[in-house]
Amino acid sequence: MADSSDTGLELHAAWKPAIPLGTYTLDVKQTVKGSGVNAPDWTFTAPPQEFSVGALRYSLTPADVLASFPAPGSTAPTGHLLPYVSLRDPYFPWERVGTLPAGWGEAPTVAVLLLSEDEMASVPTATGEAADLLTKNLGGVLPPTVTTPPTGNQATVIDVLVGDLRDRLLPDPVHTLPLLTHVRRDVPQGTPGAGISLPAHSAVIGSRFPRAVPDPVAPTDRDKDRPCHYTAHLVSLIGHEQNLMNNGLDAQKRLRLVSLWSWSFLTLSAGETTYADSFLRMLNNNNDTRQGDRLRYTPPANAPEPVRNRMKAGYVPMSHTLATGERTASWYRGPFGPWPPLQTAVSPAHRPFSCADEALIYSTTECVFDISLAAAWNIGYQLILSRRDLFDELLTLKHDAQARIMSLVRMTGPAAADRYYASTSGGIPETLVEAALDPVPIHQRFDAMMAGHRSVNRSLADDVTKALADVSGGSTSIMPSLIASERSSLRPAAGPRQAEGAPEQVLDGTGAPFATEEQTLTEHATTLVAHDGISRRLTHTLRRRHLKPQKVPNAADTKQGGSQGAAGAGLGDPAPSATATETETWLWDAVELITALPAWYLLPFADAVLPTDSARFFSVDERWLSAFCDGMLAVGSHTAVDRLLEPLLSDVVFKPRNPERAPVCGLMIRSEIIRAWPAPPTTGSATGEAPVTTSDPGFFTVKGASLIARTLIGQDTMLLLFGGRPESVTLREPGHVMEFGLDANGKKYTRKADGTAGSQQVDVYGEFLRDTPNKPGSVWPGHLPESLDVMGLAQRIGCVDKPAEFAYQMLNLPATLSLTPPSA
Repeated sequence: MADSSDTGLELHAAWKPAIPLGTYTLDVKQTVKGSGVNAPDWTFTAPPQEFSVGALRYSLTPADVLASFPAPGSTAPTGHLLPYVSLRDPYFPWERVGTLPAGWGEAPTVAVLLLSEDEMASVPTATGEAADLLTKNLGGVLPPTVTTPPTGNQATVIDVLVGDLRDRLLPDPVHTLPLLTHVRRDVPQGTPGAGISLPAHSAVIGSRFPRAVPDPVAPTDRDKDRPCHYTAHLVSLIGHEQNLMNNGLDAQKRLRLVSLWSWSFLTLSAGETTYADSFLRMLNNNNDTRQGDRLRYTPPANAPEPVRNRMKAGYVPMSHTLATGERTASWYRGPFGPWPPLQTAVSPAHRPFSCADEALIYSTTECVFDISLAAAWNIGYQLILSRRDLFDELLTLKHDAQARIMSLVRMTGPAAADRYYASTSGGIPETLVEAALDPVPIHQRFDAMMAGHRSVNRSLADDVTKALADVSGGSTSIMPSLIASERSSLRPAAGPRQAEGAPEQVLDGTGAPFATEEQTLTEHATTLVAHDGISRRLTHTLRRRHLKPQKVPNAADTKQGGSQGAAGAGLGDPAPSATATETETWLWDAVELITALPAWYLLPFADAVLPTDSARFFSVDERWLSAFCDGMLAVGSHTAVDRLLEPLLSDVVFKPRNPERAPVCGLMIRSEIIRAWPAPPTTGSATGEAPVTTSDPGFFTVKGASLIARTLIGQDTMLLLFGGRPESVTLREPGHVMEFGLDANGKKYTRKADGTAGSQQVDVYGEFLRDTPNKPGSVWPGHLPESLDVMGLAQRIGCVDKPAEFAYQMLNLPATLSLTPPSA
């Protein structure tokens, strides 16, 4: 089929399981016979092997369902579209238990039933233990003829009149269900059909249109139709095949159907709408001269120039209570501002804020506070307190960092230096720094000390005594380099001091100074943390001990990330090798964390800047992110050393952001169609590098920038973040939620195999609804005709025995919208 996007669509009539569901026994017997004298005649019988093929399902989980259409909870004019559900398992609709009645043939064993709110009032519904619902207190209701469900299976059942099923809900299931069920699979353009490994999914479609109800005063005026609430049920027909084929069954009997999945939505009375309509409205909103495609507020026409400038920059006035109790108005802007970002004279160097008050900005020209950064600090602080996982990670890291640096402070104090070291003029030895910040585990030290000292002619105690004597005597030839160098710079308390000028291995050839008598512990700790070598050693140790390793795909990727690894390496440590198989993953990414914040913090008064059916490009404020990170790191800081370590911990906790790179760009999309789009996938890259083109098949394509994050904000708003300005972002109607129904005015235009228009225009509303006058179905009181004559329509367009072709004719081709961020 013709499609201008990167992804096409492949349709299959059915994917049928090879054998029915159930438990099977495999018997294997081997017979060996020969000829001639003493010919063998042996029979070998293996023990029977029992295996099961699936099990009868009484409910589905959200993981089983790819999408429901119309989207659950949506409010839209969908009266011309048939509801359906997409399932991740392409075989599920054709699963069966045992042998089906001969007349059922190859029809699917599930169906979508659509019930209006007034119909649901007359359909008994119950939820509970499946065994109880299908075997107890039936009261004349016909349950499915299946084996008693095992204990622990929960189910929802609905009791539907046989007459309603025949007339409106499920007429002629043997012939219509094959046409209403098919398998879909996305296909990259130019790829042959054979050998494609993209996942397929099944689609089960209802046969009723969820039309709005006519107004009692003006029943023929379609513009005055009233909204109607509908509920769709995906029901299992297993065990009811014989009842559904029995035309002589009492129409007043009720069948108890297991509802595997259900969802509700509201149909509006406005004219028909499609994804193309939503995309067109987005395009029109972006062309609005008052706001355009930028995330900014529209100031009043009579606003003063400073106010106009602030609002165009993305600020909004907020009520602000000062520390003195006075109330005033201050400016606030979240992390998102207009694109392109405003040029400011702010220095790239960031001085961490220790509290929110330090981040307050007072404009002397406007005499107004800017509380953006102060609010960001508080938001980061509260985020950690509200997230137990983040809180535990941060406090564990802080405690470890403080313990390590204070261990070095104590080991290099004036008393310790005078007692243990022959000379302090050369600075602190590297081995002492390593012993304090990254000590070798005691069992490894013991094994190293004992190397070469074990003898079968001595006891273990004698071996240990001999090893200790060698160490204290200064013999280093038998010790590994780490312990040897450390012990050579230490002397026993009672031994002689080494001569002045004795060679010592110092840190990076420069050496951090030992503490003096005049220094306090905090002052000495400040000196140590300020030393580049010590801070890098501590950073490297904390990363190695607290950050989870992640496999990298190949040597080239590891090499790309080498600059980050080298920056965190300890003194004397080689840069990461190109053959390394693991790399560090950062604890938190500040850009991704802001997507977890409430929408009000990100975009206050969103309706004013992001109306329904709109798409807005924005920039991410790096200053806001820095204050946000400062607030997170402030949790658990109670001492001067805690504050001292915060900048260092920032390099460990947060994924580094290059201040010289292009600013982070984003796109925010708001529309009802977002409800039906796929859930955000896991994002991220082991090396921090992303491909030039990032594509999520069936949703969007980003060209010219890497995808950083994708998340939902509310039910109808999608947030996309890119590592720079993309060349274009193309939105595409997802393949599994493409509309299955009619064109405008209740008609259907046939199409050729190449996607071009065919020769037929079918008036479906006028000719192929079963519950219209002179048709076998009956309309539900107060409703318009809704039940589609599936077989009649299939005969008209020539695909009675071709479910895939029928699906192709009824599908509305995917709509696309290409958006380009403004350049100035």
